[in-house]
Amino acid sequence: MHKIAQVIIVCPNINEEMNFFVKLGFKLRQIFPADNPQVLVLSGFNLLLRLTKGEVIGKVELQLPENQAGKQDQMVSPCGVNIHFSQALKTEVVKPEN
Repeated sequence: MHKIAQVIIVCPNINEEMNFFVKLGFKLRQIFPADNPQVLVLSGFNLLLRLTKGEVIGKVELQLPENQAGKQDQMVSPCGVNIHFSQALKTEVVKPEN
């Protein structure tokens, strides 16, 4: 089993935030607890995002290789995550550490 890092994004409305990132090409992987979701885990672009319900505590910026939701070079998520898109990002496979 590989150890995987996650980017934690704290936001007041995790469903709105999830819908934004799904439009960009991320996929929903986990919801917990199921009866009253407080955390959603999304994956995409070899990245895991952990959306946690709460008050926004800081700025987050992500750089992604493509925008599947449109043609903008930049977007801002509902809770203020700055997204930058760059076709110049090279695809590089990094082998996991043991």
